[in-house]
Amino acid sequence: MGLMDEKWYTVEELATKLKLHPESIRRSIRAGKLGAVRFGKVLRIPESSFVEYVKQIITQNHKSKKNDMPNKRLMSIVEKEDTTHETG
Repeated sequence: MGLMDEKWYTVEELATKLKLHPESIRRSIRAGKLGAVRFGKVLRIPESSFVEYVKQIITQNHKSKKNDMPNKRLMSIVEKEDTTHETG
């Protein structure tokens, strides 16, 4: 699937989806942890970058042996996104 075929999210949409503040998403973009493209004044995040970002968080949390509960919630978000776009 090419970038033009992907679903694109706004910072606010991802913040809502991950239950984070939009500034947390912007910080991750500035730090290079989350890929985004600027269209004029609006940042858009391709779904592939979002999925990769969530997988990195899960891997980091697993390595540090933190509570696994947030990882399960994040994986359910990623899996839901994967199945939503496989049929379309």
